Amino acid sequence: MQGREAWATFGDWIDRNNPRFGFEVADNFLRGFHVDDAALAAGRNFLVARRREVAQWLDRETVVALPTTPFPAPPAGCSRSEMWTRRQTVITLTSVAGTLGTPQISIPAAQVDGLPAGLSILGAQGADGLLLQLARRYGEGGE
Repeated sequence: MQGREAWATFGDWIDRNNPRFGFEVADNFLRGFHVDDAALAAGRNFLVARRREVAQWLDRETVVALPTTPFPAPPAGCSRSEMWTRRQTVITLTSVAGTLGTPQISIPAAQVDGLPAGLSILGAQGADGLLLQLARRYGEGGE
């Protein structure tokens, strides 16, 4: 859906100006160009159904904690090819809030082999303040 919507927004401009994009950005636009109307409608239906499900069990006083990524941050200077192989697993965890239409905040929670690891806190729609309050308390060393 995101790629298709991005292409719908910028496709004419891209065709007219032939801008130079990084590989990942160009790939997203080109994949979006190939998404047909039936796939877009199916994606939107899926999104609406998942948001309804989550709204039934996630209230404004409940949060979900999950790792921001399935591994610590990659070391500085990590190759593009290595980053590309990690991309899909990162997207699996970092796209949850956008898909569900809920707020999510990531806080630096730990070090693993000297590399930072993040903890994400996800809340219900409208629970932005609660997440910020929790993140602030965590940063101050509170429980």
